[in-house]
Amino acid sequence: MGISDYCPSCHSGRSYPDIRVQEANCTYARYLLDNVGGHNSEMTAISFYFASEIRLEPDLSHIFQEICKVEMHHMKIFGELARCLGETALLWTNCGGRKVWWSPSFTDYPGSIFGILEASLQGEQAAVEKYQWQLDRIDDPYIQENLKRIIEDEEIHIRIFKKLNRYFKEGMMP
Repeated sequence: MGISDYCPSCHSGRSYPDIRVQEANCTYARYLLDNVGGHNSEMTAISFYFASEIRLEPDLSHIFQEICKVEMHHMKIFGELARCLGETALLWTNCGGRKVWWSPSFTDYPGSIFGILEASLQGEQAAVEKYQWQLDRIDDPYIQENLKRIIEDEEIHIRIFKKLNRYFKEGMMP
């Protein structure tokens, strides 16, 4: 069993719900735009995974590439939902009533494999917490369906990074 066997699939395999909303809502749109271009966002994850992918050995690099593709799809979903809700979907978040553009400075780039895997795990866990928080506040069943589906993928990523952390820390297969 090789490292790439830890990632037979980086997404749940279940179809994503349709992109639609009940009605325009700028508050909901801003929540979702933070998922696109905030500090803890899909864009930050994509930037981190891409930077990790090009620095790691091929088997491990492939896992980061596949997860990066899933995160790109999530970013597209959040952007399209925000547009349906009435906002312009760009790489920004709302902070104190003003737009703050996404920046590469939002991404930490640890140097060791242990740092990369730990940061990956923490980022995925933070994403799930954030999306759960949004589920509690967004009263739109269509958006909730999308958040729940995206959480499924993020939970798979958490399992992958936990296995990889164990593999590299303990030097054995999980």
